[in-house]
Amino acid sequence: MRGFMGKWRSRFGVYYDFEDEAEDDEIDGDGDDDYAQSVHVPEEPTVIFGRKINTVLFEMYLGLLTYGLACQLSVVWFLQDKLSYSLGLWLGIVTAGAYIAHIWWSIEQYLYRGEKAAGVARGYTLIRYLAVAAVLVAATFTDSLQLFAVFLGIIGVKIAALLQPQVRKLRRRRGTIPPAP
Repeated sequence: MRGFMGKWRSRFGVYYDFEDEAEDDEIDGDGDDDYAQSVHVPEEPTVIFGRKINTVLFEMYLGLLTYGLACQLSVVWFLQDKLSYSLGLWLGIVTAGAYIAHIWWSIEQYLYRGEKAAGVARGYTLIRYLAVAAVLVAATFTDSLQLFAVFLGIIGVKIAALLQPQVRKLRRRRGTIPPAP
């Protein structure tokens, strides 16, 4: 990074200001190798039905809903048992939505815990995995749900994470959120 000066914005709204190592040593003379100093620029939350919601969380939900509608409309016409597929898919989508909300909540919880954060993060991750396993086991023993459809809905977490930057670009293009600084 020697000789590189500039600012770079991560996808999470954190700005990194890169400085040359030699210039840093000339300025303060401490010999540290710190290239970046981060400054968090908070986003304005999105307001839905009078409630404030984190913008990234809202965009993940929009991506999840888009994925659910695409799975519903593209496959349901070719199946004999449309109801069990639809119920299974939307149970998986609701589970994925709860999974996303729990990830957001748990990050907020352990962000300020210091050294205990790793243990707390493992505990919350275990809770999420057990909840998903419980939903899949319940779907296995229920005749009115297709297990594959439930799994397809739960995989929506990954698809929503992949769609979130695209949803952000679309919202910026439409003017519903301000452009990036």
